[in-house]
Amino acid sequence: MKKAKKFVTILALSAGLLGVANNQSSAVQAASSFKIKLNKNAFVYTAKGSRLNRFWKKSSVLRATGTKVIKGKKYYRLEGSKAGYILANTAKKQATKTNITKDANKVDNSVSPEFRKQVQTEFVKLINNWRKAKDLKANSELTKFATLRAQDQVVSLKNTGNLDNHAGFNNYNAPASAECIGKEPKTSAKKLAQNMFNKLVLNDADSQWRHRDILKSAKYSQIGVGIAATGDYYTYAADLK
Repeated sequence: MKKAKKFVTILALSAGLLGVANNQSSAVQAASSFKIKLNKNAFVYTAKGSRLNRFWKKSSVLRATGTKVIKGKKYYRLEGSKAGYILANTAKKQATKTNITKDANKVDNSVSPEFRKQVQTEFVKLINNWRKAKDLKANSELTKFATLRAQDQVVSLKNTGNLDNHAGFNNYNAPASAECIGKEPKTSAKKLAQNMFNKLVLNDADSQWRHRDILKSAKYSQIGVGIAATGDYYTYAADLK
């Protein structure tokens, strides 16, 4: 049995892919990544048109990388090597809008690789000094993914005023099994790591200690920490497996 993926945010608990089962193909029309919004519940299919035992809910916003015709039907290819396909008639491509939307989707790239690395090093050190289980090891794949997820939070904050509540977690065929996301006022790398630790571990009662429990669980041995920036805040993601 596959382990269920766990994710929690500072502001709310998780939501996303739901579950419910039944098969030839043609060329993929390549495209850069773009957003699509579902106008109805959409089952996920394989590249050969086999329906999988899961679906996305109506109004979900997903990332797609192109289209593909399978058995005469057009599908969107979801971003992620194993994310699958959904029927094109279940979703509509999000239109590119004016400068306001473009600005809202821009990620502040002022966070240097050195800053990100220092935050991860300090945060992992704090977690390992606190954990009674085996030390967590930094994982480069998880770090890359966590950085992407932190950037997702910037886009979500600018578009909605809130974190994305893990809506994008499954869009990428996540290499992680658990995730914590949040935001903190801008400060030094060391102070940011300490504030993240305080919020996720010491002061996690509002989230029923779910962040704390994920970070101390002995079943996770690897971690990646990602940082992005928007206005006066840093957004962050800690992804574990």
